[in-house]
Amino acid sequence: MVFFIACAEPAVVVPDALPSPGDYTLAGPGGPAVTIDSSSIDQPCAALSGGPEDVEHHNLVGIYDGYLLMPWAPEDGGGGLSLFEFDDPCNPVKVGEAYNALMRETHTLGIGEVSGRTYLAVDAHVDDDHGGIGFWDITDPTAPAWVSYLELPGYAYPDAYFRVSLSTSWQGDRLFVSSGLLGVFTVDVSDPAAPAIAAQWTEVAFLAGSFNVIG
Repeated sequence: MVFFIACAEPAVVVPDALPSPGDYTLAGPGGPAVTIDSSSIDQPCAALSGGPEDVEHHNLVGIYDGYLLMPWAPEDGGGGLSLFEFDDPCNPVKVGEAYNALMRETHTLGIGEVSGRTYLAVDAHVDDDHGGIGFWDITDPTAPAWVSYLELPGYAYPDAYFRVSLSTSWQGDRLFVSSGLLGVFTVDVSDPAAPAIAAQWTEVAFLAGSFNVIG
């Protein structure tokens, strides 16, 4: 099912000029750059794990600036991020990792750049009645740092789908957060160290789950 919400236009944000492909260099080595023997195709060759607190609850991986980015956290909170070099996917090298007790199972990787620094928005959990979203500074892949937490009103756990944050999508100085029966929040992320709720749409007759914001 697809639904559309007409949003008030936020302040105009002029993005930094993008480099041409030939001018851009990755901080990490990028994707697989080795030859795979035909006998190894479709065979597992490596496993990824997070820090000592990792309970092997892994939802997704993504790519950030030439590194593989893996969040790890259960739905009731307590997790972190690990970043790997994966140009040789059978021999991944962990380059950075961090843990925060508030981070919970996250379903998307909402990444944005503010004032030359790069941030990642994830789901967060305090207790059954308090939770929302949290922000990591991932500018330095070797040292991700938790920078802030924003509570969403109406948050309720232990149900992990009805009244919790489920997905984030970053556009300029706004972060859009789908939150099940709570609808969709927009968050002012012009300062990720001090995020603030800008609006909430509750006119949603079904669970607002994973989404992307376009335009």
